[in-house]
Amino acid sequence: MADISLASTAISAAIGAVTAALGAGWKNYVDSRRKIDEDLRERRDKAYTDLWPTIMNVAVEDVDADYANLRQLKRSLEEWYRDSHGGLYLSRGSQKSFEGLLESIDEVADGKEGKGKGKGDADGASPAADIKEINTKFQALRTALAGDLQSYRSGRRVI
Repeated sequence: MADISLASTAISAAIGAVTAALGAGWKNYVDSRRKIDEDLRERRDKAYTDLWPTIMNVAVEDVDADYANLRQLKRSLEEWYRDSHGGLYLSRGSQKSFEGLLESIDEVADGKEGKGKGKGDADGASPAADIKEINTKFQALRTALAGDLQSYRSGRRVI
C-alpha cells in the first residue's frame, strides 16, 4: 500500500512540476511577445510620424495638382522608406499599400509624359481622375498605417 501511495505522490509531483514549467514558459513567451510588440509599436509610431505629414499634404480634392510635383512626392516617399529606414517598420499590408501608391504615382506621371499607362494626357482624362486614383492609394496607405499602430481598435492582441 505504501508503494502505491509513494508512486501516486511521485506522479502527482511530476505532473505538478511539468505543469508549473509549462505555465512559466508560456508566461515568459507572452511577456516577451508583449515587450517586442510594444517596442515595435513605439518604433513604428516614430517612423510613421515622420511620414504622416507627407501623406496628409495631398488634398483629396486637389484637382489642380502639378504633375511635375508627383516625381518629387515619390522621391520624398522613397527617401523616407530608404534613408530614414521607415520601410523597415511597415507591415506586409502597409508595404503593399506603399508600393501600390508608388506605382500609381509612376503610372500617372508616366502617362502625363506620354510613356506609360497613366490617365493624364494619354486618353484625354482630366487631372481629377488621376488625383482621385492617387488619393485612393493614399487612403489605403493611411488606413494600413493606422492598422499597424492599432490606433482605431478597441483592444490589443498580445499574440
